[in-house]
Amino acid sequence: MRKYSASGNRTLSTTAGSDTIIQLLQPASALKRLAVGFLEFHSDATADNAYTIMVKRITAAGSGGTTFTPTLFDPADGAASAVVRINDTTDPTITASSQLLQLGGHQRSTVMWYAPDGGEIIVPVTNNAGLVTQCTTVTAGFNQVQTIEWSE
Repeated sequence: MRKYSASGNRTLSTTAGSDTIIQLLQPASALKRLAVGFLEFHSDATADNAYTIMVKRITAAGSGGTTFTPTLFDPADGAASAVVRINDTTDPTITASSQLLQLGGHQRSTVMWYAPDGGEIIVPVTNNAGLVTQCTTVTAGFNQVQTIEWSE
């Protein structure tokens, strides 16, 4: 399977319920099974703030953000079929009761999640199906940096 990576960052709001940082989405033009095996979260600021990261399923993209070109692990592989968006100002359509992962963290530490063997988070092979990472700050706004790695 081919492997890809994408990263993004966002200054988190203290008033919003959750801030969307990364969307990984199936486009209609190239449906493939996506399997997320690694997530990493950290901050490049030095204050003391706690946060919660949630990974949820989505059925439609958000808007107002930036499209990110995924990085290939092996330069001999073709371009990723998945579409990655960073920092949408309008949240994607989140599937009800679809929270797959919740991780707590602190601004001065790095949180890394590795899927156990066979435990990757799978994105259905359906048009506009995908995943979103959302961050909720507990105390104050700060810059959150995230990385997602997946295979197709």
